[in-house]
Amino acid sequence: DPPYIEYKQPRADAIYVIGADPTGQKSNDNAAFVVIECWKGHWELVARYSAHVDNLEFADFLYDTGIKYNNALVVIERMGVGEFPIGHLRHRDYPNLYKHKDGHYGFPFSSNKVAIIGDMVDDLLENFYIYDKQLIMQLKSYQNDKHRQRTFRSELVALNVQKGSRDKHHWDSVSALMMASQGCRKVPQKTAPWIQDIKPNKAQFPQYFMTVEQSRERMLQNKKSAKIRAAMEEKQSRSGRIARVPKLRMRK
Repeated sequence: DPPYIEYKQPRADAIYVIGADPTGQKSNDNAAFVVIECWKGHWELVARYSAHVDNLEFADFLYDTGIKYNNALVVIERMGVGEFPIGHLRHRDYPNLYKHKDGHYGFPFSSNKVAIIGDMVDDLLENFYIYDKQLIMQLKSYQNDKHRQRTFRSELVALNVQKGSRDKHHWDSVSALMMASQGCRKVPQKTAPWIQDIKPNKAQFPQYFMTVEQSRERMLQNKKSAKIRAAMEEKQSRSGRIARVPKLRMRK
């Protein structure tokens, strides 16, 4: 796959969030980011980037993409290598860089890994719409050990390395999605315009368009109708039983 895939052009009325996972200068780790279009209950992936590049090139491309997508909220994992792209975006006066509640820019992934992963899982079930094949494959194989990297030296010396551990870059887009998940929770949630354009069918579903008084009146009418129906059924049942009683014949 190419490093950058764009699925949708930016909408003028949409709010965007970019989750970013930077790379180390001397590692074989990939740098990645995902662009999410955020609507209420509908967080759609519209672009994805993943490549082995230096942090300067990554930060510049991140800046350009954020500006393109309506000054998207950029959430960068700040631990370690994340400090450089954060500083570079601040130096270029990027207008919408995520600031954590502790007063520092960027998101501290190591603060509560379990809760952050749990948030992403909840959002995958309820909000995210993802069509990117690479990201889906990473999600299927994710093992929550992205901070461990299996190298040739570790295989020779550290025999107790977790079996099945894979290189960190195999989950670079998943890490970016975690950052995007946190960012989408911070931006305003507008109702998508295609949902607003749907006109309700009052003739087919009248019960959803009543006032409280109308609903109460209809409930009473339904109860009265049910009582009348039950009385009529009981009357018919009795008349049926009487009609079936055989007539007694008098002996001569």
